[in-house]
Amino acid sequence: LDREKQIDHHLVVVAVDGGNPPLSGELKINIEITDINDHSPRFKNESPVIIEIQEDALINHQIFKFEAEDLDSNDLKNLKYTFARTTPEEIIQTFWLKETDGNLILQRYLDYETTTDYSFSIQVSDGTFQTSIEVEIKVINVNDNAPKITIESFTGGGILSVPENLPSGQQHPLSDWA
Repeated sequence: LDREKQIDHHLVVVAVDGGNPPLSGELKINIEITDINDHSPRFKNESPVIIEIQEDALINHQIFKFEAEDLDSNDLKNLKYTFARTTPEEIIQTFWLKETDGNLILQRYLDYETTTDYSFSIQVSDGTFQTSIEVEIKVINVNDNAPKITIESFTGGGILSVPENLPSGQQHPLSDWA
């Protein structure tokens, strides 16, 4: 019997005696199959999940919703989403995974100049079986840093002497600064 294929069965039992005339009786039996946890949950998403997010995304922004299914009827409401045990602490501090619904939430500001991508695994469990999916988050750079000009040494009272015949686009060597 497989509850996932057929939930219940209906039988009619007929008993006939050997008398003359023969008498009979019937009993209708409804059998409901009790579900057991015999299937692993499965992610509906393709692996790896690739997510792109701009570095200026707001805290508490929902980045992604992981979805899983389980053929066992009672296990759908009991699915639990977690980071894999090997997930680095930096990722756990940057992203929050809601165990009950699979929502991945940004909980710390991103900085493209510090980290351009994150790779980790998410697991879904029904209490007995678990399945993993690979996740890649790519941080998209935004123009959030003004350019900086640094001159290590400058002599001559802050005046740069440039010959009038210097061709346009040619770099003036710093050794000629006066």
